[in-house]
Amino acid sequence: MKKKVALISSFCDSDDKINVLNENIKKLKAFNLDIILATPIYLPDDVIKLCDYVFYTKENLMLEWPLYREGYWKEICEIEGNIVILWEVHSHYGWAGLSQVKKLTEIALTFDYEYFYHLIYDLEINRDVLNVLNEEPSNLIAPFKRGNVELNSSLHLMAFNRENVKKLNDHISLENYLEFLKIPKDRSAEAFLEKIKSSMKSETTDFFVSDKIHILYKNFNHSEVDDLMFFIEKDTRNDLPEIRIFFYKNNNALDVKVSINDNLTKIDLSRNSIFSSGVNIFELESAYILLNNKKIDLLDKIKSIKYSEIQLKKVV
Repeated sequence: MKKKVALISSFCDSDDKINVLNENIKKLKAFNLDIILATPIYLPDDVIKLCDYVFYTKENLMLEWPLYREGYWKEICEIEGNIVILWEVHSHYGWAGLSQVKKLTEIALTFDYEYFYHLIYDLEINRDVLNVLNEEPSNLIAPFKRGNVELNSSLHLMAFNRENVKKLNDHISLENYLEFLKIPKDRSAEAFLEKIKSSMKSETTDFFVSDKIHILYKNFNHSEVDDLMFFIEKDTRNDLPEIRIFFYKNNNALDVKVSINDNLTKIDLSRNSIFSSGVNIFELESAYILLNNKKIDLLDKIKSIKYSEIQLKKVV
């Protein structure tokens, strides 16, 4: 058994992500590292065979209401003397990444490794990163940069000896993370890790690490089509929550129709407007949009929404 091990956290639900993971594993193997991979998704055999150990878990531990939730709101525009305010609640992904780090650490500690390199599958493995992998840092958490965003700590690259990886593991718990999320500041896994970094007096690097895959989440836009913007209301606090759709910022001449339970309605995109379906979520059987006669299913999207609301506030 080699004395150094790379512990890779992953969520590879697309070919692009799998290809990046495959490429990175090959780079790591060239540096005489064993590979332990954690994944909540079944991966192709050729990826599995590159690893020394693979831990498959059916869990992808996102925090949901009522345990924790992230709520966002935004004033969008004015319609007929009312300001349109959009609200939505997201799942919190921070614990998913931290729990993979904890599980990988616990698994790796059952073996006789001396040095532990925590990585996220899409880490940009450049010359600076390779230098770290070639060394044997005892207590290191690297900073991260994406565009104009700079973070002092990141799960993308951490390196510890056996003693310090045990300390890291002790710091990471759901109880500790939920307590941290009560602080009205930066509620993120990276901010939590920064607190751990300070407590453990971890070293840093003189360079920023980066990622290859960047998922851009479109707040207040439930459309998967670049040319069309809309927001679906799913007010689950209401006893009879009606499905409504707010179409806005669509300055084009697209032919758009909405079908809810097979009732087809043409939408005028020349103005911002709220489409009222007259159907509550408990009676919803089918939902789709016809965009220039191309069918775009909405049913799965509506099911995936935790909570969203369209509010109208009178202009004073």
